[in-house]
Amino acid sequence: MIGTLLRVLRMLITHVEEDKPELVPTLDRQRCLLLESLAHTPGIHPEDLRRLRSLASDDSDPADHSR
Repeated sequence: MIGTLLRVLRMLITHVEEDKPELVPTLDRQRCLLLESLAHTPGIHPEDLRRLRSLASDDSDPADHSR
């Protein structure tokens, strides 16, 4: 579910970058807050955290559901 939220945030950021760039900082802040909360989640495996960070990055394809 967290992966889905991160993908949706990336898709929204990509979607609004051209037409509504003023929304990008707010969406990016939500993405960062979510990632920060994950880093402080007890018991999360480092590999899972790495994967989730990758999903939230600009380098990942938000429409790629094969991960």
